[in-house]
Amino acid sequence: MHSKRLHWWPTPALRSLAATFALACTMGCSGDETGVDVPNPLTNPKDGPPAGNPNGEATCTVPAEAGLADVSRPTTVVGSGTPASCTSAAFVEAVARGGVITFDCGPEPVTLTLDKTAKVFNDKGPDITIDGKGLVTLSGAGKHRILYMNTCDQKQVWTTSHCQNQDHPRLTLQNLTFVDASSKSETEFDGGGAVWVRGGRVRVINSRFFNSACADVG
Repeated sequence: MHSKRLHWWPTPALRSLAATFALACTMGCSGDETGVDVPNPLTNPKDGPPAGNPNGEATCTVPAEAGLADVSRPTTVVGSGTPASCTSAAFVEAVARGGVITFDCGPEPVTLTLDKTAKVFNDKGPDITIDGKGLVTLSGAGKHRILYMNTCDQKQVWTTSHCQNQDHPRLTLQNLTFVDASSKSETEFDGGGAVWVRGGRVRVINSRFFNSACADVG
């Protein structure tokens, strides 16, 4: 009795897929790619990983769509030059107003501890930017979610008939640190310990998250 030798020939589709994988393995970041510079102003924390990309050999360029938003003409500046002037109430009011939000809390790093969640109003866009310039840490004090944006929450104003998939507001969070946030007390919209977003778009650039919590289960 002779055993039969089976021959397998890949189909054109499989050969094409294999070629694609091979090409992907040989492709990397090209020095010819055009992009934007995204300087990182964050300093190394006392307790946590260092700021910036831990891979010093990373050379991929940043596409323009992922670049920093322009904050040269802020709608609201939170604070008037001192840490004490950067209050929870001032920040919550600034987020409700929308537009471009920056901070003037003095030249040293500062932690702004919130006593309530800052909520985005959907009719205050379409673009909302919050820039901490690498100096501002937003804290939920272990009790509060820090930021909330929900296009399907009527309390935050409906702006379209298709809230679940609209493209605005467009929220950008840059050069910020988020710490000690918690949404465990939320009963209607749980999850999202530090930032809760439904609908619209959100970009997070040069920002870090530490020690936040949401639901214990689920």
